[in-house]
Amino acid sequence: MPGVSIPIIDQLVHPSYSLVSAVALPGNPHGPGAYTFVPPQNPIVALTYGFKVSIDTVGAARGLKVGVVDVYENRLWQAAVDYQYLDGGIRISEWRNFYSERDIFWWAEPLPSHLYVYVDPAVSLNFFYLQT
Repeated sequence: MPGVSIPIIDQLVHPSYSLVSAVALPGNPHGPGAYTFVPPQNPIVALTYGFKVSIDTVGAARGLKVGVVDVYENRLWQAAVDYQYLDGGIRISEWRNFYSERDIFWWAEPLPSHLYVYVDPAVSLNFFYLQT
């Protein structure tokens, strides 16, 4: 972000879970398919540290294991983030598969360039950024 100074500690250290808010993305719920987002980073308004979902619908064929945290046998969604080098190159540096609603995708590194989300067939999710 040229011309914007973000305090270094805010870039390098995630706040406590209790200090972030879940901010809904426009267009909820999101159905099956692939999505690409540019995570908002505005030091005056809010910094974005991660991503989470809430389940809208899941097809019965997903195989639910009921417990304190309900876990599905098949992946519900996948998320990845990439980062842009100073020379303009882009690298996906982290990705995860998710099998429950309560998972949170915290960026391991600050300020990703893009967030990629894949929603499996028979699943509909609501998307949220985790922001201060």
